[in-house]
Amino acid sequence: MAANADTEFVCIYDDDLFLMDNNIFADIVKLADKSPRGSIFGPTGVTLKPGTHYRDAEHHYSFRSIKQEDIRCDIIKGSMMLMRTSELQKKVNLNIFKFKREEDIIVSALMADCQLNQHYCLLSFGDRFNSVGDDDVALWRHDGHMDARELACNEFFPQHND
Repeated sequence: MAANADTEFVCIYDDDLFLMDNNIFADIVKLADKSPRGSIFGPTGVTLKPGTHYRDAEHHYSFRSIKQEDIRCDIIKGSMMLMRTSELQKKVNLNIFKFKREEDIIVSALMADCQLNQHYCLLSFGDRFNSVGDDDVALWRHDGHMDARELACNEFFPQHND
C-alpha cells in the first residue's frame, strides 16, 4: 500500500512503537529533505559487520541509546521506516514479497542499491519514541528468526559476506 501513496514521503510503522510528541514526522521530513533520495529514516537500525552473523551486528534503538546524534546504518528495522515514495516506487519491485520475508532488510537494501551505510537511525530523537518492549511474542525470540534475517542480509547485501 505504501508504494501507492500519492505523497512525497511514506511512513510505515508498527503498532508497538509509540510517538511521544506531535512533531516527530515534521522533524524527520526536515532531515529527509536534506538527505540522499534513497535514504530511510527510523528509530531502530542495524549496522552490519562483514563476516559476522546478523545477531552479532550493532543494533541501534533511539529509545535505549545514550548517544545523542543520528548515525548512518545499513538497515532500518520495520518498527518504523520513513522514505520518499518515488524512490520506493522506483527501486522496490513489490512482487518480491510474494516469495520473500524480512521486508525491512530487503527494502533497506534495495533503497540503497545494496550498498551499506546509507540510512539514518534517529538516535538524536531519544525518548521521543518509545516501545511496548520485548515480550514473549517478540519476533526475535522465535526459533529461526535471526537465521532468516541473516539469510536476507547475505542475499541483499553481498558485501556482508566478506
